[in-house]
Amino acid sequence: MQILIAIACVILLFILLYQDFKERHFSAIILPCLFFLFVFFNISSIGLGEYLNNIKINLVSTVLVFTLLSVLISLKNRKLVNITKSHFALGDLLFYLTCCFLFSFLNYFIFFFMLTPLLTIISITIIRIMKKDLSHQIPLAGIQSGILMLFFVSQIFFDFIKLNKDYQIMNLING
Repeated sequence: MQILIAIACVILLFILLYQDFKERHFSAIILPCLFFLFVFFNISSIGLGEYLNNIKINLVSTVLVFTLLSVLISLKNRKLVNITKSHFALGDLLFYLTCCFLFSFLNYFIFFFMLTPLLTIISITIIRIMKKDLSHQIPLAGIQSGILMLFFVSQIFFDFIKLNKDYQIMNLING
């Protein structure tokens, strides 16, 4: 069952990646489908209590980060700024909220807090090298869905990464 859910997630993430890169937006049905797949993926592999705790921590941290980001940008501009109109696409924000339902906290921390700034810097660098206009938004959800596809594929074939369990990361940290 886990493998079928993971394959369905990879297919949807590929569609999201393709649409976000090609059109800078993606179909509205993809995120609700991913949400349900993420929930089924987790409920079939970890306990409900642990899963609800993961969701709570991930959602609170994501909302807190985007709220602080909005406040900082508004203070910088000395007026209230809607970051989904000027800095992030709404689809990117909704994609991150959907991903809250997939990861354990440490995995989400790595995915959101470490990969997002790194991928943003890499994307801006590539855009500048290609001498493209920086006024276009970076397909952040598309880039992140590509990374997430790799995580799912590695979980299917190598059983190395457990997206909803922290014990492997803790083992790496503790040596």
